[in-house]
Amino acid sequence: MKKKKVLAVLVALLLVVGAGVYTYARYTFSRTGRGEVSVAKWAVVLNQDSTAVSNDFNLALTLSENNNVINGKIAPDRSATATLELDLTGTEVATDISVDLSSVTGLPTGMTISGVTANGTAMTNTSGVYSTTIGLNAGKTAISSDTVTLVITATWDNASDANNDNDTGYGDGTLDADWTLQIPVKVTAQQHIGA
Repeated sequence: MKKKKVLAVLVALLLVVGAGVYTYARYTFSRTGRGEVSVAKWAVVLNQDSTAVSNDFNLALTLSENNNVINGKIAPDRSATATLELDLTGTEVATDISVDLSSVTGLPTGMTISGVTANGTAMTNTSGVYSTTIGLNAGKTAISSDTVTLVITATWDNASDANNDNDTGYGDGTLDADWTLQIPVKVTAQQHIGA
């Protein structure tokens, strides 16, 4: 009889322990999925005269009309312009553009880089670096301009008789016998970062 009591106690203990194990059960739920999004395209080409330029290119300058100065030469009261085209066709992000002319030195007194425009609008000048942003259109479905025409203008003003000696020195070669107008330029396009 003692064996039956011990067996009954053991069975009762096993039932209690077994019931305790099941009290730690919990509800669980899981699903697996994935999200996909296409990468925005970046397609930028710098052209001059409808031809893509290499990394180290010669900037073609066009002189303003002046019936009093020989063709192909610059003198006071004449300006020189360079036109570049930044082709953004296919680009799918807003783009910051900068035209760095901060290395331009040795210009005669009265000659200045008088401005840089992008599609006819003056770019912001900060210490010789001109900049602008080409954003997206109102619906945010494309960039607002596929082609950006950049125009760099250097003007040799004849604003003051005080410059006459300096101007003459460049003209007769006493200041610099081999002086020619040189405009080093660096054009940069990069994705505009921000909200």
